Amino acid sequence: MLYRDLLNGISYHLKDSVWKRINKSPNFLPVIHPKIKGFENTGNHWAILKHDAPPFVINETVAVKYVEQINDSLVFIVYKSPVGNSQKFYVIWFNMNNDTWYEPDLKISEIQKNRMRPYATAWDVQMTSENFWAEFSPRFTIIDTLKLNNFPHDWRAFRDKEGNFWVYTYNNGLYYIQK
Repeated sequence: MLYRDLLNGISYHLKDSVWKRINKSPNFLPVIHPKIKGFENTGNHWAILKHDAPPFVINETVAVKYVEQINDSLVFIVYKSPVGNSQKFYVIWFNMNNDTWYEPDLKISEIQKNRMRPYATAWDVQMTSENFWAEFSPRFTIIDTLKLNNFPHDWRAFRDKEGNFWVYTYNNGLYYIQK
């Protein structure tokens, strides 16, 4: 598993249960995959670097803010709207096995993008951020969301395979919401 801190240009690899620093370059994100070496920022665009093919440009107008490899084949990308001075951010899921992009109709605020965490389980793909949770279909359309409008705390959530929610907060601990 890799984690990329784009603000500081540092990548970390989880090996033997310890996070180890990989590089200091803000322009390259390595990934662990047989076809793809990583993602590179050339200043004008982000490109996918393959082991045996020319680079593939993601989008020349996209300002990528966050990239994370969440399992052996899936990469999660957050980018800023290329239109005007918009502060909206968008999500792309990229399947490295078949070079397929999935872009759900999901707009994210500046605060949410800084705290967003995607994760893949054995049964689905979920994403949580500040006061937001979503579950995605195999084609990465949103199939379910969690809204806790009267919940008084900043929260993140995870749904287990039985359908129960585990909601965690920074200041008030863990909550269990039974299906």
